[in-house]
Amino acid sequence: MDERRYILPFTQIAKELGVDAKTVKLRLQELIQKRIISYLTTHINHEKIGFTKYDLFLQFKGDSERIKKALSQLKQNHSGCAFYEYANKWNTRITLITKENNEIHQIIKELYDNFKDVITSHLLLQCVQEVKYDSFPP
Repeated sequence: MDERRYILPFTQIAKELGVDAKTVKLRLQELIQKRIISYLTTHINHEKIGFTKYDLFLQFKGDSERIKKALSQLKQNHSGCAFYEYANKWNTRITLITKENNEIHQIIKELYDNFKDVITSHLLLQCVQEVKYDSFPP
């Protein structure tokens, strides 16, 4: 196992399980080799490094080319975005991470200023705590 690929708190896990860190590491290696665990990922606590995470849900109407242009402009201007498309009321969910609190409101204002003809509504949620994190597909 290339230890540089995995930055895990083996000692913390070991303490919680009442075993030593070497046992945790060996068990993890075994689970990876058996392909029970297919990959590991890093989960960053943005708040601890001074950032705020938001989920912006958008509902669109009308010209699909204008909608694509709105999303393209958002991707271009805000490189830290993750985009998810839905087949329900909210056509798109965008996860944004900002340093300044007013930055998110400026992003929304820009969207409405440039694309109010295709944006029906939005919902903004500030992520204050994530309890569980899973990525799909693996």
